[in-house]
Amino acid sequence: MNDLLKIIVLLLLLVSVASLWKIFTKSGRQGWEAVISPYNFMVLSRVVGKPMWWGLLILIPGFNVVLHCWFLNRLGKAFDQKWYFSLGLVNTCMPIFWKAANPA
Repeated sequence: MNDLLKIIVLLLLLVSVASLWKIFTKSGRQGWEAVISPYNFMVLSRVVGKPMWWGLLILIPGFNVVLHCWFLNRLGKAFDQKWYFSLGLVNTCMPIFWKAANPA
């Protein structure tokens, strides 16, 4: 992997952790919960109103993409946003999912 790609991946990781940190603190959770990878999806499932074990379903290949999009939709609803906010969240992640599915 070249250096530019490493920097881009690191920046995406930092933005992801910072975003989850803010989401968790706004929903009354602790910010540090965003840093621990499998645990943060379990906490995110609680934020969107589902049982904590649903966060473990993100580990199932293929199903994780569908579940992630569904979590983003429920996240918009959890913060009383309109449907187009959820659509924007899901569409923001689509290029990442597309690249992961077609790593040419």
